Parts: sequence; C-alpha cells; structure tokens
Amino acid sequence: MKKYVALLLIAALVIPAVGCRYFDITDYLASITYTAAPTQQADITPEPTEPDETPEPTVAPTRDPYPGLPEEYRELGDFAKTCLMNAMGRIDEVLSYISASPIRYESPAQPFVGQNKYKELAPHELAIYENLLASAKSFSPVTFDYPDEEVIARISEALFIDHPEIEIYFAVEKAAAEDETDQQTVTSYKTVFFLPEGRYLEQAEDMEEVKAQAEAFEAVASFVVSRIPDDFSTIDKYRALAYYISDNTSYLHMENEETPPYAMNAYGAIVNGHSICQGYTLGFEYLCRVANLACRRVTNGHTDSTMHFWDEVTLLGGTYYVDVTWSDGTATNYRDVDWFRWFMFVSDSEHVSNDETSTTGPDLNKTGWA
Repeated sequence: MKKYVALLLIAALVIPAVGCRYFDITDYLASITYTAAPTQQADITPEPTEPDETPEPTVAPTRDPYPGLPEEYRELGDFAKTCLMNAMGRIDEVLSYISASPIRYESPAQPFVGQNKYKELAPHELAIYENLLASAKSFSPVTFDYPDEEVIARISEALFIDHPEIEIYFAVEKAAAEDETDQQTVTSYKTVFFLPEGRYLEQAEDMEEVKAQAEAFEAVASFVVSRIPDDFSTIDKYRALAYYISDNTSYLHMENEETPPYAMNAYGAIVNGHSICQGYTLGFEYLCRVANLACRRVTNGHTDSTMHFWDEVTLLGGTYYVDVTWSDGTATNYRDVDWFRWFMFVSDSEHVSNDETSTTGPDLNKTGWA
C-alpha cells in the first residue's frame, strides 16, 4: 500500500497541470473503502454432555420415640410404651445403685403364694365369682340380681384379692333400688369399668381407653420385674421392687376430697405415681406376685384409729415387714440410710397385724445383713 501511495505522489508532481484534471490525492485517499479481512471466530458452542442422573432423595433417619425399649413391648399401644419408658429410666437407675452396693444376704427366694379366696366361697357364690371374673377379663358389662348384699361384698373382695390386676378398673355396684319380692329384698347389681387414671369410680365413656391403661399396668409390672438380674440376692430383689415403688410414688394428701381409686390400688404406685399406704402396699405386693417372691399385705387399726397397710415378706430366717409408705415418708429418697428403717424390720408396737400374727425372723439390724 505504501508503494502505491508514493508513485501517485510522484505523478502528481511531474504531470503538467494544463489539459489535465488536477488529481487531488486527498480526495482519492478519502474515496478508498477499506474492507477488513474476516477474522476467525472461536467456536464457543458448548459440547453436548450426558444428562446428570437424578440423585436419590435424602431420607432423614426416623427418630425412635422409644429408644432402648425391648422388641417384645413394641406392639403395645402408645400409652403403654410411654409408661414403659418412664419405668425403664427409674428401674435401671435403681438397679445401677443396687449393683454398686449389693446386700449379700444368703437366702433362697420363697415363692409367692396367693390367698386363693376362691376356695373359701360357697358353691352358689362361685358361679357369681366366675361370671364377674369373665365380665372383667372381657370388658363386657353385666347386670344381675341377688338378695344378699354382704355376699356380693364378700365375693367382690375375694375376686380382687385373687386378681388384683382387675381391681384397677373394675367394680361391682348397685344398679337400681331394692325391690320387695315375696317378702325378700332383691337388689340389682351391675359391673362398672372405670379409668385407672380417673379420679372417680364411674363408668368410663371410652372402653378402649380403659383397656389401654389396663394394658400399661400389666406391661410396666412385667417390665420392671424382667429388668432385675437373676444373680441379685433375694433381699436385693425385694429392695429393687421397693425402691421402684418408692421412687415412682408420692404420697397423695387429700384435704376434704374423695381419694381417687388409683391411690388405693396397685395402679397408683406402679404407674400413676400417687398413692396412699394402701396403694403403696398393693403395688409392692403385685410386683412381688409377678416376680414370684413371697409377699402378703398386712393391715391394722393404727394408733390414731386409722387403717394402715404394709407388706410381709419371707427370707430363709423367717418373715419380715416392709413398709414402703413409711420408708418413702421418712427418707428423702431410697439412697438415704433412713429409708432402711422400715425395710426388712420386725414387729413393733406400731405394726400390729389385725390377724394377730407377728414376724418370725431375727432383727437384721442386730444380727447383720451379710
């Protein structure tokens, strides 16, 4: 390009101006159109890629609402499983404490022997007993007539002593006013199914709820007993059951109010957590029944003319009293040395049985526990 421009400049200088159009190099240069050479463009088209595989959705692990609960209890209802979790925490802590401070008192366990009140009934009373038991076990209400109220009371008492598991939700009461028939008074009775957790002994509206709470009671009792190691001494097995009752239960003080049924039967001490002496005693007795450890309830008219309940147990050396109510009321908790004042003690002036029996074992506080 520079060569061509130079030649044009020379021509402009040597060619005469006459008869010749003047060549203006400026106009020429301005007339030239420059076309830029095409440039190579980079290929920025993305390479085709294989589609990504859709990742599997992340599933958060399901939290076990009942951690540590044995498989054999997993099929129970939610209420029972919730009660079992509370029981597991308490009994495992109790067993850990006992394992760290065992009592090696050598004594083979004596089996639980029920009173078998069934055998004490007359033949015509047995049929009523059996019908009531069937009603309770099947959760099926029944009504019937009978002329003697004292007989019905005796049959009911026998039924509840022989089958304390139904006492927590089942009762027999009058259904209607008495009728005079052929100079004989006839009373109608009915069976009542009340909530074990309820404050009053009245027919429950939801029978399934009654069943759920009854299920929880038997499950907790079975579970507590199943946690106790076989190699515990007999005293430590009794101690574990008494500790559990003491730890799980608070004395229910009622002022000018009706004492709820659960406080007077085993349900209050084993599940609900509130009892009076009757409930403490029946709760401990029921756990001993499940554990097949000798135990029986004892009652008396206490020094202040009120009824008191406690338990009698059996070791190789004889019988002893266990008053979990007083142990619980005397000590801050079962770790307190004062708790032992009313565990495996002998008869005293404040524990005189109505049946005039006394303990037969030597005083372990004097002879030693080992």
